Amino acid sequence: MVRQQSRKKCPDWPRTLYSEAVCAACHEMWSNTFATFNADCNAERFRNDKFRKCLDHFTDRSEPVDNKFP
Repeated sequence: MVRQQSRKKCPDWPRTLYSEAVCAACHEMWSNTFATFNADCNAERFRNDKFRKCLDHFTDRSEPVDNKFP
């Protein structure tokens, strides 16, 4: 269901699916503390601080991180 909705709403749906997976992984880690983490992370098409902070956990720290959404 999510994949079909993503394809309709966003022409770049592979990136959307990847972003949804990142948010889901972070939700699994922090849902006991932040119950609405997945919804907050997905908000505004992933252009928010929760998504950026979540993505930072999966980013190689040896390189500087540009927190702007491409």
